Amino acid sequence: MHLLLKSKLSLKKDICDNIGIFRPVCDLLVDSLPIIIEGLDNQWSVSAVCVDLKLCSVPFTPYPDPQTIPKYVVNLDLPPIQRWSQICSVPSIKENDNYLYNTFTTLLPGVN
Repeated sequence: MHLLLKSKLSLKKDICDNIGIFRPVCDLLVDSLPIIIEGLDNQWSVSAVCVDLKLCSVPFTPYPDPQTIPKYVVNLDLPPIQRWSQICSVPSIKENDNYLYNTFTTLLPGVN
């Protein structure tokens, strides 16, 4: 069986079947993986891929982000548990991490 087909079936079984009302959206995204992967491999913009999938009616205009992106150093010489300390100590990252964790564990019961 082709690897992509096998991966799609696995994603549908392991994830899409377990997220309730979001299943149709998940199925659509999984079915669209070949187009998404091709678009990203060809370095198309996210906007172009969105229009090709007919998820966006028109390309969206990229606006400059008014907030600068912080830079962090991940020291791979440290033990694994300490490598991400600088990033994980940022309050907004902690809040977002907790939010995402709670969202996914609510949508996918038994996965944590």
